[in-house]
Amino acid sequence: MACYCARITRNVNDISSISSAMEKIKTLEKIVCDQETRLSELCESMMKMATPDNIGACVAGISAMNRGLPSLIDTMVSNCETRISTLNNDTGIFKSEDRAHHIGLKRSQQGSGGNA
Repeated sequence: MACYCARITRNVNDISSISSAMEKIKTLEKIVCDQETRLSELCESMMKMATPDNIGACVAGISAMNRGLPSLIDTMVSNCETRISTLNNDTGIFKSEDRAHHIGLKRSQQGSGGNA
């Protein structure tokens, strides 16, 4: 058995960093949602102002601007959640093994008169 104190600290730091990144991604998700609303409003305005010759191309171009971002953001959030879950599980295992390691060290030090 080995000491996992350093790995536990790294995992806790990683969880904090990933959680922070996930919050930023969720903020981005809100921005994208607002952008979609604005693009929809722009499409409506284009329908009123564009000529029959160019209206289809204009609306299609505007609609394509945000395409793919919502699913990309969902994937990023899901990846963060999965990584945090894995790190939390690993940290739990490390803490359990680390506790046993330190108890074993303490016992061996007491058994040898504390000279270790």
